[in-house]
Amino acid sequence: MRDLAVALNGRIVAVGKSFTLAGDQSENFSIMLPENAFREGANRVELLSVTDEGGALRLATIARAG
Repeated sequence: MRDLAVALNGRIVAVGKSFTLAGDQSENFSIMLPENAFREGANRVELLSVTDEGGALRLATIARAG
């Protein structure tokens, strides 16, 4: 299980955790984004892993869209 964050247009707007389903090793996630964080037209979405390295949070990009 990993801690995750979602950035929308360069701003973190939601956090969550990954999970696995019984009998399956695939990593899944489900995170709701606030509607008011979206802007008209194209939006850039980035899924990030969140780790704690010696008391400092570190973000690493997992996937991008837009």
